[in-house]
Parts: sequence; structure tokens; C-alpha cells
Amino acid sequence: VGEEVVRMLLDAPGAPFSVHNIVAQGERFGVQARRWAGPFAVCKALETLVNLHRPGGLQCVVAADPCGGVPTVYKGLIAEKVWDCRADASLLLLLPVTLGLDGRVPTEYHEQLPRIFTFPQSLGIAGGSGGSSLYFVGIQEGRLLYLDPHTVHQSAVEAPDLATYVCPEIQHMALRGVDPSLAMGFYCHSRAAFEELCFRLNLFQVEHRRPLALVKEGHPLQQGWSAEEDTHFALDESDEEWELV
Repeated sequence: VGEEVVRMLLDAPGAPFSVHNIVAQGERFGVQARRWAGPFAVCKALETLVNLHRPGGLQCVVAADPCGGVPTVYKGLIAEKVWDCRADASLLLLLPVTLGLDGRVPTEYHEQLPRIFTFPQSLGIAGGSGGSSLYFVGIQEGRLLYLDPHTVHQSAVEAPDLATYVCPEIQHMALRGVDPSLAMGFYCHSRAAFEELCFRLNLFQVEHRRPLALVKEGHPLQQGWSAEEDTHFALDESDEEWELV
């Protein structure tokens, strides 16, 4: 399985998730070769590629405000798109967000962000610090655990060496050092898992004045949403910036 996944990421146009295809599909969202790209643009490029290739029946949804505001998860829309036609489908849910404008995560999110890692659906948080892209995978004793992918290797276009795709050590840092532009990822293997995730996310808006995410029942069309205003929610659509492509 590991080699099969890595082959989808090889540095060749024929690989579904190569940097070539990320740039090509992300161009309309602002992704450019040799330029920094923010969380929203990269998430939208990945959404387009996942829904084009559907690996293992997976579908991807990006729930986001293109301007970086609090993302809204519309339960009815996602359930309809993902599970109405295929009951055994699975979901990759990406929530890019900008939590502050002064280069730091505001203190009101210091309790919420660590809770993300306790969700069984959590895939971690892609973010950064000091201009470096980092992958946050957990928290221990108040410090975020992360993987740093910045070990340069030769371009891989065929039989990959799996060891070069694994970070050899886990590092840690204080939450105050994290850049406020980040993306949360969740994997829901079933509709029930998605419903349970929405319940957990909804607790943020119940318990906090400024929640990490909003969860709304039904469909955005029922809540004054306009198709002309939406650039970020269709499954078939193909700040401080942190990812260099």
C-alpha cells in the first residue's frame, strides 16, 4: 500500500498527484510553479485531483472561505454529494483557514486547535512556522508534534525508495510559534463517521465565541447562499503562505 500511494506522488506528469498536476489544477486558484502557495489554493488543487482520480472511492470537499475566514461545513450538501450515489464512499474533508493577521494564532484558538488531534477522523494540520511548511500530527505536554519534509532528494520518477518519503524524526514546538494560516484535514470512512465529526466540530461553536469551524444543517441554498458567490464548495470543481511547489 505504501508504494502504491508513493507512486501517485512521483515527480512525473503521469502521476495523479505530482507537483506538475498540482500546479496545473491549482492555477485557477493562484498556484504557480516556483511560487509560494497558501492553504486555500493548495487544498483546492488537491480537491480537484482527488475527485478526478477517486483513489479507493475517495471524494474530497474543501469547506472554506476563500478570504481565510472561518470555514462552514454544510452537512446536507456534503452528505448528498458524497453518499447519496454511493453508500460505501469515503470523504477527505479539508478546512483551510487564517486564524489571525498578526503572524500568530490568537489565544482563543489555543484550546481548540489541540483538540483537533483527539478526533478519530483527524489527519492532522498542515501549516508552517517562519516560512517553513510543517505537518502537525499531535500534541504532547502542551507542545505540537510535527514532521518537517524539508529534506531534499533527487526527483523520483520511477521505482521509489520508500524510506525517503518518511521523516526520520518527530519534532516539537510551542503553539505560539505556528503561523495562523493553516489547513485541517479529516478522513471519514463512512457517513456515520462524518456525522460524528460534525458533532465534535459543532461543540466549538457551542463552547466558544470564535469557533475554529461552523457546522450547519441542510444545504447552503436554504440559507441564502448564492452559486455566483461560491468558489470553493463544488465537488466537481477542479495570508501568510506556507507551501512552495
